[in-house]
Amino acid sequence: MNSFNRRLIVLTGIDGSGKTTQSVLLYNFLKDKNINVGLIHYEMSFLFHKILWLMIFFRRKLMGIRNTNNDLINDKASIVRTKKLIERFFIFWLYLLDTIFFYKLRFRKALSRYELIILDRYPIIDGISYLWFHGLNPYFVSRFYLKAFPRPSIVLCLKTSPEVAFGRRKDMGLIRLKIYDMLLKTILDRIITRHYDVNVIYIDAHYPIEQVHRQIVKELQITIDI
Repeated sequence: MNSFNRRLIVLTGIDGSGKTTQSVLLYNFLKDKNINVGLIHYEMSFLFHKILWLMIFFRRKLMGIRNTNNDLINDKASIVRTKKLIERFFIFWLYLLDTIFFYKLRFRKALSRYELIILDRYPIIDGISYLWFHGLNPYFVSRFYLKAFPRPSIVLCLKTSPEVAFGRRKDMGLIRLKIYDMLLKTILDRIITRHYDVNVIYIDAHYPIEQVHRQIVKELQITIDI
């Protein structure tokens, strides 16, 4: 796999699909087989997350800006478009910087230390999904991510309906989950499979946890001979 000769297993899916649970189960399974395996959970760092949250919060506050006469600004539509462009610009660079920090501080060390790496969330998939959700062109964004991260041996997408995921993660919102589900499928089919030439396997995550785990192990035994 790339120049690192490491096996990288990626678990992805919408929030509430069971990625973290299955990542831990798979890690323990491989550890019991005396495989030198590492588990990494990818998520935006606390600092960047807070900066992003504050930026969006203040943008919403600024949407109600009034002029000295206390009338709504006449050209509000133009101002809103400008604010959205600025917001997209900052979101893109925040995510890109956060990804660079993640790669240098955690991922690169794991590449040199472990024979096999399990990655709960993949910056290329989840990062592009998030940025696309906020209006950025996914193909433009993917150019930066595809150069930064090694190609995984396999991508396991835990497939569950947004309704089921919402029952597990009510904090996400059903409409948001439906949008992410659509974006994720498009990214996997059009970018990861076609342009990145990675084997994507869909796992039905509606079944009980142990049954899903057995299906994941079975697929890995076939594809990368664990």
